[in-house]
Amino acid sequence: MPHKVREIVGEVRQLFRGWSGPLLSIRRVCQRLCAQVGRAVVVLLVAVVSPLVRADTPLDTFHNGVKAYNDKDYDLAIADFSAYLRFDPNDSAAYNNRAIAYDDKHDYAKAIADCDQAIRLKPDYADAYNTRGTASLHQGDYDRAIADFSDAIRLDPSDAAAFYNRGTTYYDQHEYDKAITNFDQAIRLDPNNADDYYNRGNAHSDKHEYDKAVADYSAAIRLNPNLAMAYFNRGNAYNDQHDYARAIADFSDAIR
Repeated sequence: MPHKVREIVGEVRQLFRGWSGPLLSIRRVCQRLCAQVGRAVVVLLVAVVSPLVRADTPLDTFHNGVKAYNDKDYDLAIADFSAYLRFDPNDSAAYNNRAIAYDDKHDYAKAIADCDQAIRLKPDYADAYNTRGTASLHQGDYDRAIADFSDAIRLDPSDAAAFYNRGTTYYDQHEYDKAITNFDQAIRLDPNNADDYYNRGNAHSDKHEYDKAVADYSAAIRLNPNLAMAYFNRGNAYNDQHDYARAIADFSDAIR
């Protein structure tokens, strides 16, 4: 093998070792690197590099990121979405998905930066506002979180998650009436989500509306019998109503 070709092969092998992106991108790079030495060398380089990579199509790489995220392998999900974005840097969904993975890794600044890019590419992208609001909430930036959740709701009034998230933000600020109003909307849109009832129950409990709190905790338990905190908080509500027998029963169920 001529020295020049051997040198390029070494550089390409080093560059793409462990690459998880589309093989098509590697072929293009090889072609650019070796344009001056001819098609035969391009073919050789692809043969040398191919065993080092996962030969995924761009869409495969995107789906790999979704699967990795669902498996809670957030680092791999980020790597896959990053590889896909090298192929298509204008895909707003890929930025939003990578932002969600960053958020779950508590890397909120990167999550927000990805959402900013997703929104620049698609200004009416409700999910990206919702994701950015969640990252801002996790940073304790309540005003920005509420603004983003409100934009998500404006763009998609059927988004139960945005109402739930805005309700959670209001709850964290002790604005219980606003929280309850948002949880009401979330429940209207998605009546089978135990978390909505549980969190509305917390808001009612903090307002000392114990009957309403018990009703919400009971609804949450019907939907998710394994929600231990719903038993515990219902027990607290019963305790505050001096219904000690039911309180003890709920506390026992919470720790079983």
